[in-house]
Amino acid sequence: MSQPGNSVRVPSGGRRRVFAFLLLPLLLPAAKAQLAPTVAYMYPPVVVAGQTTSVQMGVCDWTEDTQWFVHDTAIQFRPSADAGDFLLTPPPYWTGTRAATNALPICREVTAEVTVNAEHQRGLVYWQIANASGSSSALRFLVSHEREMLEQRSRDLPQRIGELPVAVSGRLSRLTEVDRYEFQAEHDGFVTVALMARVFGADFRGLLRVFDESGEQVTNFADIEGIDGAVAFAVRQGREYRVELCDIDFRGDASFVYRLSFFPGIRGGICIPAAGKRGTVADYQLIAPGGVAERTMSALQFPAEPDGQRVEVAVAGDLVQLSVSDVPELSAVAGGETQVLPVPGAVTARLRSDAAALTTQFDAAEGEFLRVVAQSTAVAGRADVHLQVLDPAGAAIAAVDDSDGTTDARFDFQAKVSGRYSCVVSSAGGFRSESGDVCRLYVERLQPGIELTVPQQITLASGGTTEVRIDAVRTGGFEGAVTVIPEGLPEGVSVDGEWVLAASGKQLKGKLRSSGEAAVTASLLKFRGVYEIDGQQHEALATALPDGLSKTFPVSPQPVPSSLLAVTLPAPFDLLVVDRERQRDVPRGSTGLAELEIRRHEGFNGPVTVIMSAKQSRDRQGIRGATIVAGEGVDRIVYPTFMPEWLATDITRRIVVHGSAEIADPAGIKRIVTRPADARITMIMEGALLKLSLENPEVRVRSGAVVSIPVQVLRAQGFAGAVTVSLQVPDEAAELLRSESVRLDAGTDHGELLIRTTDDSALYGRWNLRIRAASERDGWPVASETELLLDILPASGEPPG
Repeated sequence: MSQPGNSVRVPSGGRRRVFAFLLLPLLLPAAKAQLAPTVAYMYPPVVVAGQTTSVQMGVCDWTEDTQWFVHDTAIQFRPSADAGDFLLTPPPYWTGTRAATNALPICREVTAEVTVNAEHQRGLVYWQIANASGSSSALRFLVSHEREMLEQRSRDLPQRIGELPVAVSGRLSRLTEVDRYEFQAEHDGFVTVALMARVFGADFRGLLRVFDESGEQVTNFADIEGIDGAVAFAVRQGREYRVELCDIDFRGDASFVYRLSFFPGIRGGICIPAAGKRGTVADYQLIAPGGVAERTMSALQFPAEPDGQRVEVAVAGDLVQLSVSDVPELSAVAGGETQVLPVPGAVTARLRSDAAALTTQFDAAEGEFLRVVAQSTAVAGRADVHLQVLDPAGAAIAAVDDSDGTTDARFDFQAKVSGRYSCVVSSAGGFRSESGDVCRLYVERLQPGIELTVPQQITLASGGTTEVRIDAVRTGGFEGAVTVIPEGLPEGVSVDGEWVLAASGKQLKGKLRSSGEAAVTASLLKFRGVYEIDGQQHEALATALPDGLSKTFPVSPQPVPSSLLAVTLPAPFDLLVVDRERQRDVPRGSTGLAELEIRRHEGFNGPVTVIMSAKQSRDRQGIRGATIVAGEGVDRIVYPTFMPEWLATDITRRIVVHGSAEIADPAGIKRIVTRPADARITMIMEGALLKLSLENPEVRVRSGAVVSIPVQVLRAQGFAGAVTVSLQVPDEAAELLRSESVRLDAGTDHGELLIRTTDDSALYGRWNLRIRAASERDGWPVASETELLLDILPASGEPPG
């Protein structure tokens, strides 16, 4: 089980084949940086409480000694020992100018089992990894109590999802992919479809479209702001509806994981006021996701017990979720009459295009400490709010835009005089949508205390020191000194001196020191601040804010009470690209070769593995580097990169590689360290050596029949190798389509590929298949591919045309 202070480490995997070439070194500058691992996704991104779920963890630049961390001690996490092959995004590929777009990281997958007890609260949980070269940022997965299912579709055919509510986990794994789901409405009313993708770290922006059974579009949502979202739409009992999801730019990748939730009723909309005080009765206005419906809800009763932050009520036959709070919640009209807000208290209003800003007042006594918060993204709105605070004389004492990494605003202050203060909230980004420009102003008194934040990732070299920056926000007039105590330090890591935040100080830089004699490991740390107020001791646990794709609702990172410390080892070699400025001419569809030098540091003579790095400079389009092991003492190798035939000849192609080696840490434990090459390998494309073509690229056949596919290969002058032609069968048709490869010897250009189909309805329809011709030149791969459109009809009926 992975928990703070502990981790899961897996044993090393199998051996790799060796291609070693002992040549003379060249003197080139060496790369210095290490290559830390990264994480890209978990699939499915949801686990169900009370179950054990098998998941695939998408990792980049992974090593066999990687440690795994889950920021929840109640969750059991068991990863396997090995990572799978590189997941290169399959065709189709970008063409033209878009072929030079930035490349997404190339992931590998590690299988893991995640066990969550039935009592675990629904919510997001962070996870991350570390090795002897550093740590990854933290990503999130969801613990669910709902009915969950997985995407299981053939090609782009719609998947039936059955009775609502239900949630589907899937991913958009290739360019142009559109995932489709169908359901039948059980009664008249509303259905809400909510997308979670960015919240899991998936770097795509979803486009949701809903169609009725006649094919007419009912509604849509485009995530242009990168914050996920939802749509609500009216349904009729017995009618069929289809929901489609794709990337807004029709991109695709294995890391594009998502969860689509299908709810009867209205979920995730905007309420005015944004919450209800516990134990009160209130009237509400509900704006459904997408603004397609608005409802007034009268005399809603909120529970008095402090049980959770949301309550579910039935309104006109639909279920609606509302937030609850512990302060009076009012509503107002922007540009209307100014309200006086109790402290603590909150007021919600809509910032319509034709209205003035929301102006609210509150009373404060001289010397009081107060916090004023203007929210929109935090309450599911879309306004970029701007907050202005005025003193009783009407003079501005603050103008605040973005706070805490979000587009909401916060201001802490001490009242200089007693009287009535004013707050003015407006939309800094201008009016965007009548349904989404909603704001909530919240005012509270602050008690003396302190809030501490620390980095979520800390790197410490074995035998060295590192500085940890601790930032402090003082509240309620507290100006005393604070002693900060790190907890969970691994053996051999110590605090350098006492960490004391001086009186009135706002920042502390503490130093951690590694003895250089202990095992190299990673650990979850907590930082506890201890201080006194009026002779009473108080504590404040520092929080860490992980990096995220978005700082806005609903995917803003939530602080976690732990940081990941990674103790690192330097790699005992440098990896140099010989002739680093050279553009190597490579025929399309063949293997490019680059010479690399391994410059070993004194005392190191072990094997070095050279592998392509996860982060590349351009869209890969099927470019693939090999994994090569340079044996003991080898200081020169030839690194092969396969370059597909569809690569354009008008731009250079590059590949980034790194080396890794196994060494002993100071405690004698074997660790794997990495170092990037000092330059990219650069290639320029020439004409292909081999070309495969089909006499008829579109074929119709009855299921259960055998179809003959005539094939032809063209070889470039001087290339006469034997060619093997084979059908690339997709996974979902592995048991339904069968074909034996055809060998075309030197001098033979034509052949016949036989495809045997199974009499199975799962085959009906059009299949976009690929046929591959493979050969070698000087022992390195040469290949050509082409597409076959195979229409498979039922075994009986009208004959194929």
